[in-house]
Amino acid sequence: MAREVLAGRMGLREAVRVGAYADALADRVGAARHEYERQSPESRAGEEAEARRYLAGLRSEIDAERAPSRR
Repeated sequence: MAREVLAGRMGLREAVRVGAYADALADRVGAARHEYERQSPESRAGEEAEARRYLAGLRSEIDAERAPSRR
C-alpha cells in the first residue's frame, strides 16, 4: 500500500478502501491500540511529548521551506 501511495499510483483514501490494505491496516491499528492501552500514564505522556517535539520540528522545516528566500 505504501509503495502505491508513495509512487502516486493511488491516493491514501483510495488505498484504505482496498480490502486487503484495509484489513492489514486494521490489524496494525488494533495492535498499536493494544500496546497503547498497556502503557502507563507516564509512558504515554512521555511519548506524547516526544511526538509534539517531532511535529514542532516538522512544522519548523515546513515554515522554513515556505518562507521567501533571503538572497
